Amino acid sequence: MSLRTRIVQRPGCRQDLSGATSTPIYQTATFAFSENSSSARFDYSRSGNPTRRILEEKVADLESAVGCLSYGSGMSALAAIFALVPLGGRLVVSRDLYGGSFRLLSDLKERNLANVVFIDTRDLEEVSRALSSQTDLLLIESPSNPLHQVTDIRQVSDICRRRDCLLACDNSIMSPWLQRPLELGADLVIESATKFLGGHGDVTAGIVGWRAQEIGDRLAFAHNALGQALGPMDAWFLLRGLETLAVRIDAQQKSAKVIAEALSKNQDVRELHFVGLPNHPGYELHQSQAEGAGAVLSFEVEDESIAKNVLSFTRLFATTVSFGSTKSTISLPHGMSHGSIPKHLKGKLGPPNNLLRISIGLEDPEDLMEDLAQALERSTTNLGANLR
Repeated sequence: MSLRTRIVQRPGCRQDLSGATSTPIYQTATFAFSENSSSARFDYSRSGNPTRRILEEKVADLESAVGCLSYGSGMSALAAIFALVPLGGRLVVSRDLYGGSFRLLSDLKERNLANVVFIDTRDLEEVSRALSSQTDLLLIESPSNPLHQVTDIRQVSDICRRRDCLLACDNSIMSPWLQRPLELGADLVIESATKFLGGHGDVTAGIVGWRAQEIGDRLAFAHNALGQALGPMDAWFLLRGLETLAVRIDAQQKSAKVIAEALSKNQDVRELHFVGLPNHPGYELHQSQAEGAGAVLSFEVEDESIAKNVLSFTRLFATTVSFGSTKSTISLPHGMSHGSIPKHLKGKLGPPNNLLRISIGLEDPEDLMEDLAQALERSTTNLGANLR
């Protein structure tokens, strides 16, 4: 079956006898053993739950993964893969990275739990130099959040394989509908399911999928032992949101391209970051490894004060730190999602303070364009100056 069909068609719960076409929510902590049995497929929801199992099997299929586990948040999923790195091990990470990831990595580094190195993973020579034989894990985002930097996943995976190093790809900005890093050679894929997988801004969750069962076994042990499992209600919310993944993203990224083209012609926009336009330096590479540019883009205005005004003057874009919902959002990453990056490192590792990130929802793109245009105009006129 095509990926579009598999997104909608979900496996039934093998233990459900009612024939329900919507996966039941097994909101239970424990499961009764059958008579004279000392074991059961499910015994305790921390270790396994039918609703969560169906979710994990479904996402594993969409990601082309051998297996998949769900977590209480994207950060919890990310922390789970860092546990694959031995104490004092070496982590190499993309320089343009989600701020929460940077916060966690900085903590690992400061407590000498890991040797963390930030590099530009677009530069294959830099990647090759950074991945010594002692490197345990390389973490990338492609396209990156929020600067849309594109890494050659196939080439980087080849380098990792030669160095006996795991490659993990945070795919939250794309989702498996647009890009499947495991098919390109990555060992692990991470999704903040809070974003496009859920898609409605009503659930917080994370996903990790893997290519090799040995990796999955190590993750599964910690998942059970540490109690990292996603609850059945949240698993059900994700299953429901997943059904519309394809139609949502198709509509959102179509609107995002129209809006990006309009912003590229706006005199108040100094620089636009969107891999869906042919003049983007990573356009051709991204086209070769993904099936769309997604619905998140960023742009720079003249200075921070104007950026803050734009944030205030938009009417349809909610100011939030997340993305991927049916409703359009806007943020100032420098002080919001990436606010935890220390000031002395923001020039090197953080987004500029004049950069705005927008996530396009399902509203009429004409309305969204008009809203951005009026916000930009007000921010750069005398009216905007008076309101500052």
